[in-house]
Amino acid sequence: CEEFAILAGTAVTFNGDKTVFETGSVGVSPGNSIVGKYLIQDGEREVKSTNSNNCQGDRMIAYNKAKGRTCDAANLITDLSNMTLFPGVYCASGSIMRFTAGTLTLDANGEVNPQWIFQSATELKTAPYTSFIMKGSGAESKNVFWVVGSSATLAYSSSFMGTILAHASISVDT
Repeated sequence: CEEFAILAGTAVTFNGDKTVFETGSVGVSPGNSIVGKYLIQDGEREVKSTNSNNCQGDRMIAYNKAKGRTCDAANLITDLSNMTLFPGVYCASGSIMRFTAGTLTLDANGEVNPQWIFQSATELKTAPYTSFIMKGSGAESKNVFWVVGSSATLAYSSSFMGTILAHASISVDT
């Protein structure tokens, strides 16, 4: 189900001006709500399509597998702002994982197939103007997973990397 830029269970909401997806489809299943202003340049809008329904099963398998990964006590994080993180599993120290300012650098640290898994019991929230740097030859956004117990909210004018596995919904500002 790599063709999805966003696939939510209940709803996808785009707030504000138009959000542009250069690659990937936007989908929802079993819910049926994709609302707001957005442009998909290379992909499709998929509401309860055969593809989004099939991928929803895969999403739940991936969600449960990533959620089940153990988080080292040293990797408990409240705010991801201005950090450099190496491959591993990172967990919100409370129920919400935040990215309030600056840049998050994901450094492959010489690993060939590095993965970053971020777990949040309830929410993921980014602030405006936050961004990512992928560092190292193996660092790719396809190896970054965000496991969110409820909803993810991405603020306006922020960039984002990785796959969001939100149990309920995803909201994207401009």
